[in-house]
Amino acid sequence: MRSPSFFVPAVAVGFLSLALAADARADWPLEPTATPSVVATSCSKLDPRCQRGPFVVTKTEKIGADFDFDTGWLPKDAAVQVRLLAYLHGRTRVDLGGTVDATWPDPLRLTPKGTAATGLLAIDDGFVVKAQARFTVKVAGKTYSWTGDIPGVPKVDLATVATTAFDPFAFAGSGLPPIKTSGKTKPLELYKLDITDSIIPIPGIGGGFQLEGEAEFAADYQTLRVAFDELVSKGSVPDVTATNPFTKLALASSPGVDTTMNVHGQLGQQTTLHFVPGFFFEILGSKFSVDLVDIPVALPRSEKAWDFDPVAFRFPLPRIEARPSPIELGNIPVGKETSVLVTVFDTGEAALSADADDPTKVAVVTTKHLDVAAGTTESLRATITPTAPGPIETAIVVQSNDPFSPKLTIKIRAQAGDGAAPPAETETAAAGGCGCRFGDRADRSSLALGALAALLLLRRRRE
Repeated sequence: MRSPSFFVPAVAVGFLSLALAADARADWPLEPTATPSVVATSCSKLDPRCQRGPFVVTKTEKIGADFDFDTGWLPKDAAVQVRLLAYLHGRTRVDLGGTVDATWPDPLRLTPKGTAATGLLAIDDGFVVKAQARFTVKVAGKTYSWTGDIPGVPKVDLATVATTAFDPFAFAGSGLPPIKTSGKTKPLELYKLDITDSIIPIPGIGGGFQLEGEAEFAADYQTLRVAFDELVSKGSVPDVTATNPFTKLALASSPGVDTTMNVHGQLGQQTTLHFVPGFFFEILGSKFSVDLVDIPVALPRSEKAWDFDPVAFRFPLPRIEARPSPIELGNIPVGKETSVLVTVFDTGEAALSADADDPTKVAVVTTKHLDVAAGTTESLRATITPTAPGPIETAIVVQSNDPFSPKLTIKIRAQAGDGAAPPAETETAAAGGCGCRFGDRADRSSLALGALAALLLLRRRRE
């Protein structure tokens, strides 16, 4: 916690200020809603191997003595009212916004990216008190109204609000300076003295001395590292830094991956008091003065760890299953088309994108591409047309965006024909012959019997 070190004991009372508490906080930016948990969605339809989770982290700290006080207008509903407002603020806030992309087929790669202009470094420092009065009265039938500061009440204003927007993450070691913001309070008259000959014993001397002061509050921020699963990984998952833009997680077959992100930064704070003395006098019409000089007094700088609350991410993943696998077709006809039907399941939480083919071209895959919504099924179709009897062994290879099983092989086995041994090769006549083809053994026997009968008939005719 920042200590209220911006008050120097010797000038503490004089270095306070008066202003409306509401006025001083008017420039304080609205605090964003942090995202303690995120369920990622697809990065785009063109990239089925990417899930993206947006996040916002914010952290605000106040000094222990931070307070706001406002009496409101008193007495309530009276014609003449007074109001006292006061606050002591020592507040610092840092916001970061961005996304974490989970990509594969590597072991799940996590890449945190800042979203432009979503970073904010803001400070609200100072002490404010203000006394006001107002009245609404009627005199002789005429209404008179007034609202303003109570005359004669000392005014002190040492309060400021300053903000700087930036692009996260502003990593240390990136070669860029830390993100900085600073603000000065309004000048405050600390002391004023009229100089006469009663003070400086010179006849006819006249002049004055005054001392003004203002406070400057400054803060700077940089991100040191972004860690994932640091409580359970015990250093096995490298941190994301200025020189290491991503990290990797080991994968297991599951419908989704859970991880926790912690952003660790460093905050620096500096308070500087500025004193501006002025001295002028006149003797017999001759004027003399000291040029105004800013005398800064820097209080000790402080640095502290600035760790944001963790963000839990759920990255949905696709998960492929296919049934039946393997495929047993049994006996299938030769020369005729046999259909093959496979049901593809997405048992994950993200959409499945798959492409299928048979590298051997034995099976003709008619469903080349499949998009399967999470928790649903689609049909993969193919055909096989044997050209000859015999055993068939082939496979359909499915390439998908399942990070654990990017390649799935579905084997197909079948027997073309009735399962008997294939027939002997058909015979052809020798070179120079008729080139006729002969049938099987039964056909040859019938032909021989016919030839014998023709010979007997011819012989009888000759006799």
